[in-house]
Amino acid sequence: MPRGFSLVEVVVAMAITTTATLAIAQLSIMSVRANRVARSTTIATVLALQKLEELRSAEWTELTESPPEALGRNTGGFCDFLDANGGTLAGDGPAPAGAVFVRRWALDQLSSGDALVIQVVVVPAGRAPTAVVGRGPEEARLVGIRAR
Repeated sequence: MPRGFSLVEVVVAMAITTTATLAIAQLSIMSVRANRVARSTTIATVLALQKLEELRSAEWTELTESPPEALGRNTGGFCDFLDANGGTLAGDGPAPAGAVFVRRWALDQLSSGDALVIQVVVVPAGRAPTAVVGRGPEEARLVGIRAR
């Protein structure tokens, strides 16, 4: 009686091993991509929170209402550009070289006049924020209130 494996058994075993290896490789690629998006979203959230706290702690007289569409486009005095470490870069128009994030904010006075609604959006540079409702990938959107 001969010992060993037949050619069919070897081919089936190799097919199973190859399929499993490809599935693990694809899972690794998806994991790396998900980690990159999660890291970027976390950084964007921290940057948005920093600006929200800065605006909430500012003197009432320093705060002015923002123009319409301040969250949707770069508006002087209501946006800044940030590098990968969260450092502010100079510029008011298009994103300068080295900009990784664009941070925009809007201040809207409530009808009573005693409070401001503060909205902060941080998106990757070169990408417009999604519609006002919802949040896109790697985007942070925070809302707070500043009372008089």
